[in-house]
Amino acid sequence: MAAEVLLRAVGLRKSFPGRHGERVEVLRGVDLALRPGEQVAVVGRSGSGKSTLLNLLGGLDRADAGELWFGDLCLTRASRRALARFRGRQLGFVFQTFNLIAGLTAWENVLLAAHYVGRAGDEVDGAARALMDRLSVAGRADHHPSALSGGEQQRVAFCRAVLNDPAIILADEPTGNLDEENAAVILHELSARAGAGAAVVLVTHSHDLARTADRVLHLTDGRLADSLP
Repeated sequence: MAAEVLLRAVGLRKSFPGRHGERVEVLRGVDLALRPGEQVAVVGRSGSGKSTLLNLLGGLDRADAGELWFGDLCLTRASRRALARFRGRQLGFVFQTFNLIAGLTAWENVLLAAHYVGRAGDEVDGAARALMDRLSVAGRADHHPSALSGGEQQRVAFCRAVLNDPAIILADEPTGNLDEENAAVILHELSARAGAGAAVVLVTHSHDLARTADRVLHLTDGRLADSLP
């Protein structure tokens, strides 16, 4: 029997204002079913709407039309409080631009998501230390983002995204600023979390990264389609 669908998108559409007052439709009816333990890579040319799609799947933006379901919860009709609860407890988002808080240290940034859902104490501190150590940023824990390299910021942002053991991980170019060794560590972490039941969506320009996924979907003309082998 096929695994239960964890996150389902049905007919998602999204447009933005154009330069001359017109609406530019970026997503034109995206359908996606994501199952526990599955890794899905989304590829497509720059400007095709990959990051827009992740923002919709993560409840960070609202679709113009269509529905998004997390189990029995319709996220497209959910209240702001319900969306915040979903993002805090069920979702890990790895942003391409890192989105670290400038006034917080790397350690404080990593713990931010845990504190947001009321997790604190020795257990979460130990998990954060172990995670930062595996990603080779434990030695930078007391540094602010401005003192970190782009690769270090990316790894700190990854630690923050996965510390709560989310059911869904959405990763926008998660290895884009990393060397081969550190990229391999990120991929190992993602694979391990998928093996433990998390669903992972990767947006990437890297064909090598895409090939590590269970499915590769191509976003073109505002719709998703299975990529040819």
